Amino acid sequence: MIRFLQCASCTHLHPVRYGKGYSCTAFPDGIPHAIVYGEVSHRDFYSGDQGITYQKSTKSYERDQVEKIIKLADPELLPYAIRSASIYEVNKWSQDLCLHFAQHPIEYVRAEALHGLARLARKRFHLDRQLVEPVIRSALSESESSTAWAAGLTAALAAEEMLEWDMDARELDLAYIRRWWPDYKGR
Repeated sequence: MIRFLQCASCTHLHPVRYGKGYSCTAFPDGIPHAIVYGEVSHRDFYSGDQGITYQKSTKSYERDQVEKIIKLADPELLPYAIRSASIYEVNKWSQDLCLHFAQHPIEYVRAEALHGLARLARKRFHLDRQLVEPVIRSALSESESSTAWAAGLTAALAAEEMLEWDMDARELDLAYIRRWWPDYKGR
């Protein structure tokens, strides 16, 4: 199971700010766990969402805009730039950009970069395993409660599924799920 923040492509998602985690127009104080982890779809109304549901974003940046944002180093804009690069530029440049920001000091920037690596793997871009695998494994050594760990697991699962890398991600994912849902039988 590849986990991916369903809100990542929603027009209502706010840039992460001051360690509050993910928030949006519907949930300004933080998006509920069930939505973030895909337990429910927010294409339907959810308690407390003020009548605002998922709406696909058309916000994206061209490569020159991504490079300008990188120079600005604005942590609120970096996730959007990284997302645009990994969606629209499936090449070595986007891989290197994601690798660079996967080691950023701000966790939500690291998480978006790791999700970017997962996107590239899902598009079957042949990631440079010698460079990418250690970065993913480093994310998996973070706390399981961190978004960077979850994004690292997403990247590891995508690399296993699409690129046939052996990262023990399925076992790690099952172990994590069973800690929360002991009766889970798997798919």
